Amino acid sequence: MDTSLKSLVCFCLILAFSGCGRFEVRNAEPAPSPDFSEKEDAIDDFNFDDIEVDDSDDYANTDDEDFGEPANPTTPKPPKHPKVSIKTPAVWDKHPMGQAYTRITLEALSSFGQKLIKTTPSDIGNYCPSYPKLTDPAERAAVWVAIIAAITARESSFEPTVRYPERSMGKDLVTGKQIVSEGLLQLSYQDELNYANVLPKDVCAFDYHGDQRYPLRDIRRSIQDPKKNLECGVKILSHQVGQSKVVSLSKIVTVRGKKRVRWFGGAAYWAVLRTEKSHRYIQQQIRKLDICMR
Repeated sequence: MDTSLKSLVCFCLILAFSGCGRFEVRNAEPAPSPDFSEKEDAIDDFNFDDIEVDDSDDYANTDDEDFGEPANPTTPKPPKHPKVSIKTPAVWDKHPMGQAYTRITLEALSSFGQKLIKTTPSDIGNYCPSYPKLTDPAERAAVWVAIIAAITARESSFEPTVRYPERSMGKDLVTGKQIVSEGLLQLSYQDELNYANVLPKDVCAFDYHGDQRYPLRDIRRSIQDPKKNLECGVKILSHQVGQSKVVSLSKIVTVRGKKRVRWFGGAAYWAVLRTEKSHRYIQQQIRKLDICMR
């Protein structure tokens, strides 16, 4: 059995036995956005259960880095009803776990992440110029998979056990220790508290005490579990973008007489949507989707 297949088998076993982040961000005021009500009405009538990923190897070349050949997909069971099939080219496609990450993200988007698919951020044209015209939720979902994959590339390089001490951000409200960002999307234990009022409540509910049984870098830790980490990321992104109606926007605000920059949308959480180099990289990856350049 080759290494890629072993990795996929181990990861699937972990998922079978398993079922976020930085700091608390205040709700952002909605930014003005175009009226796409007719298109969103069409999306409201769509059955999100019909979204699935196309497992063919005909993916777009989304990155110059070579992460090895994708793992061979398991033969899917015949669907009980017709499915919407769409290729979801993303920067992690060449990674051995890329297809698994895509499936996890799509499942999250098609359940509690529907708000993200239905939203048309006012700045989405900077990432996917054709997005406002897309009425097929499966195509919209493909765009968000690509965005999340690109964020993951800059945050962790697709390594699920990466840990980064946030030395300037104080103590984690759950651990009582310095905040540490962990996993694919670099989340933290306190995300459970910061997003406790965002459904579903069990998403982002990492088990800090249970995780102490394992080494600091171990996929068995709940916060480093790719499925739980990606699901929490979808929840956070859906909430932030849904609130502010932007992917990334900064404003100068006055706090206690002092002016400072406040970020909205996904940038309220992920710094890679703020810095010029990483942000430009993410935008470039999304524009590689055929559906974004129609």
